[in-house]
Amino acid sequence: MNKLLKIIIIALMVSGIGPNAVHCATLLKTAVVMPEGSTWTKMLHEMTEEIERKTAGAVTFQVFAGGISGDEPDVIRKMRVNRLQAAGFSGIGLGVLVPEVRVLESVLLFRDNDEVDRVRAALFDDFARRFDEKGYVLLGFFEAGFTYLYTRRPINGVTDLKNTKMWIWKGDQIATRYVSALGMEAVPLHMTDVNTGLETGLIDGFYAPPLAAMALQWFARVGYVLDYPLVNSCGGFLITKRAFNRLSEDHRQVLREVVRAYCAKLVTITRVENTQAKTLMANAGLRFMPPTDAVKSYLHGAAESATAMNIPAIYPRGLYERVAGLAAEGRSAP
Repeated sequence: MNKLLKIIIIALMVSGIGPNAVHCATLLKTAVVMPEGSTWTKMLHEMTEEIERKTAGAVTFQVFAGGISGDEPDVIRKMRVNRLQAAGFSGIGLGVLVPEVRVLESVLLFRDNDEVDRVRAALFDDFARRFDEKGYVLLGFFEAGFTYLYTRRPINGVTDLKNTKMWIWKGDQIATRYVSALGMEAVPLHMTDVNTGLETGLIDGFYAPPLAAMALQWFARVGYVLDYPLVNSCGGFLITKRAFNRLSEDHRQVLREVVRAYCAKLVTITRVENTQAKTLMANAGLRFMPPTDAVKSYLHGAAESATAMNIPAIYPRGLYERVAGLAAEGRSAP
């Protein structure tokens, strides 16, 4: 009997079931809505390759880019049923899980990148805890950059704004409230439908960071940009706790370190390439037009109205005041 028991124990250990078993290779199916070849997907592939190398192939990835897995709410549904385990999200996707994170995309909250960096660093642990409570691990923040309004016709005054049919990413409550406060007609569409919407005249404007507008080729269907940054479009990389906890402690640490480092690298590269994208689009004929004083005042007034609607519907007043206070630290002039 003892001999039979020993044989069973040895068999279990060899098959990887026993208590001293070596962790089997873990495949993490990962999604991102940005297309293959874009800065974000290139960086994602580099990051996953480094993780595979540092875990000696124990953690591997299969990347689904360009909306193959659907829009971000679709990706979240697939993560909940374990069809996907990880994803890079925009603020909209992050906000489906933790609505309060959208405070980072409050309109006209940030004046420059230093303010963005200060706030995200100060609140990372707070937001990581909130995602943990929802069953996800926040491994890093990144960004798409500051967004601008792109239109078929020039915005020379407030009336031009109000006469614009503006695309809204379906489910983007922050943008919906702001566009409504501006008096524009909001047209909600999935990202994959924007080009068609511009081509058919369903919409005649959209909002995006320059690099995204170029990567998605949306800029080619409009003629003008209101040259006034409105929102810093944040993003983050998430993995389900279920998948994360299946990894060994060493491999979890590799994921934390590598993803955090690549997110920081992506922020740096994105900022440089957003500047370059503006130049490239201008050279291609897109006209960047600074707002008149009247339009600028109107933009700020609408931002205040939209923020008032977001409190407490999306984020609490205390959180907004904390973020606004951190952003304003060091400002020398209004």
